[in-house]
Amino acid sequence: MARHSSTVIAALVVVVSSSVPSVVRAQAAGDPGRAAPESTAGFAEALFDASVKLMQAGNYAEACPKLAESHRLDPASGTVYNLAICLEKEGKNASAAIAFEETLSRSIKDGNKERESLARERLARLKEQVARVVVRIGPKVAALDAVDVRFDGASVRRQAWGIEVPMDPGVHVLTVVAPGKREAKREVDVNAPGKVFELAIDALEDEPASRLPLFPTAKEAPREVADTNRRVVGFGLLGLGGLLVVGGGVSGALAFSRHAETERICASAVGCNADARSAEAAANGFAWGANIGIALGVVSAAIGTYLLVTTKSAPRVTAAPRGLAFVF
Repeated sequence: MARHSSTVIAALVVVVSSSVPSVVRAQAAGDPGRAAPESTAGFAEALFDASVKLMQAGNYAEACPKLAESHRLDPASGTVYNLAICLEKEGKNASAAIAFEETLSRSIKDGNKERESLARERLARLKEQVARVVVRIGPKVAALDAVDVRFDGASVRRQAWGIEVPMDPGVHVLTVVAPGKREAKREVDVNAPGKVFELAIDALEDEPASRLPLFPTAKEAPREVADTNRRVVGFGLLGLGGLLVVGGGVSGALAFSRHAETERICASAVGCNADARSAEAAANGFAWGANIGIALGVVSAAIGTYLLVTTKSAPRVTAAPRGLAFVF
């Protein structure tokens, strides 16, 4: 397979020869011990060929990812050697050194002395150009419970603190946070080959005391709405109870009036005639209405009062001397 010839690869990555296609056709066999499926190997070969053309054109930014994917699909010392050279050309010395180390390991396993020698030579020269980053966490921060240290978003455990880690060029970010503490952030621009960059965080600031938000948060809003509804229903029932009690009182007064009329007619010369009986029936109806109205009014007022008493009052926002603070 084309991507596994040590002589061709060396010529390609060192001088970026324009005669690669003709030499590739001369390749007879790949590295021993490889058993990638035919379809996977086909994708890997196509990616490798595309990356060769990109490297010849000096487009290492596009060539390197293709080589990495080719190596992932069908791992081989020739592919990873090309990847190491590509990364070195792109200026990513740390990643290139890792790829050269894998090349060296695979070449020894494959018995490829020529590629082993090339990888060892380039790795020895490149190691001096690899920048490194050291993450240092102070003892006060290290002693905090559940302290979370992250480098470029990836978790960095305690075992890796204080160790020089090979790093590619670019801006890298260290963040540290712990419960009850403000997040601390440090940035470093790895821009000098062979230099060691340090990122240190010795202390974390306390979170400010919680302040009452001017507007309810999403979690508080439903509760406030529920409390408001309780107050509305409570006032409504209290008012309804008052009306029912008043209505019951009026009905009671009418009952007494009609009963008095019944007694007057019965005491007269005509006696308890039809008018007296009619007045007494009306008195009884008003009496029932009074009893029901007053009872319902008392119950409604009691429920409304209960809702009002048991509903928490809305918090009052008091302006501090420096004014209100908007909390989002």
